Order: sequence, then structure tokens, then C-alpha cells
Amino acid sequence: VALEVEQPNWKGNYFVGVPAPAGAIVLLLPLYLDGLNTQLITGTAPVILVYTAIIALLMISQVPTFSGKLIGQKVGREYVLPVFVFTILFFAVLVTYPYATLTVGSLLYLGFVPISFLRYRQNEREFAETEPAIAREGEKVSGSADASDQPATGEDDKAGDETSDKPTHDAPTRPQ
Repeated sequence: VALEVEQPNWKGNYFVGVPAPAGAIVLLLPLYLDGLNTQLITGTAPVILVYTAIIALLMISQVPTFSGKLIGQKVGREYVLPVFVFTILFFAVLVTYPYATLTVGSLLYLGFVPISFLRYRQNEREFAETEPAIAREGEKVSGSADASDQPATGEDDKAGDETSDKPTHDAPTRPQ
């Protein structure tokens, strides 16, 4: 059973590690370079092995990477046509020049990994600076002890059941 710890909203914009689909696409970079007829990978099996190990480690690491989940949920009316045209052009280029498109995309993604890491750390620092102030304000407001400060008796609170709107098991409810 995993405990759900409340996280700040900005953490939802990051994956933990490189997600599997992105890792698979980036892992195939040497194949894309071969498809471009570059001589970069001829006789470089050890280099490809190290590259594969690095990508595998990034996939299982705790390195934060951008997810794009919190980027605008809706596209504004004035941006619908440009986004639609860009999407069609992207797929046209992908179909026409697959190796070049996937090579550029993989290199851009790998370039964003360190940027994502640095941005995550910056967000963490900013949150750490504002969190103690929020916690101090909460302590001032709540001057009473919470339920966690009181010892557990092991018995259910009967008074809470009586005021509850939920039906009890011993009295069947009938629709009115």
C-alpha cells in the first residue's frame, strides 16, 4: 500500500526518470544516425554499448524530466489553426524524413534533460523558501492540539457515527 503524500502542484510537471516511450525513442539514436548514412557509428559498438547503458540508467533514475502535463489544458481559439498546421507539418516531415526528424527530436530531448533537472531544483528551492512561512502561519492559526497528539484508545468514536448522515447497518433504508 503506497502512502499518498501531498505534493506541490509544480511537481506534476515532471516525470521521475525518462519515461519508457521517450527512452525507447532516444535509445534508437544510433540507428537513426545509421539511417542517415553517417559514418559516426561504424566500428563504435563499445560507444553504443555505453550510450545504451546511460539511457537505461536515465530511465530508472530519479532525474526529473519535463512531462508537459501541466502545460495549458486547452488551446485558445486563436491558436487552434496554428497548432493544427504545425502538427500536420510535423507528421509530414516525420514521414518524409524519419531518420532526420527522429535524430533531431532525440537530441533535443537529451538536451532538455539537464535543463529539466536544473529547473526542478530551482522550483524546489523556491518552494522550500515559501514553505516554512506557510507552516509558521499554520501554527499560529491552529493553537489547539490535533488528533495525532492524543493517545489512541483502540475504540471507534461512537459520537461521530451518530451525527453522520450515512445509514447504519442495522436499520435498512427505504427510498421515499
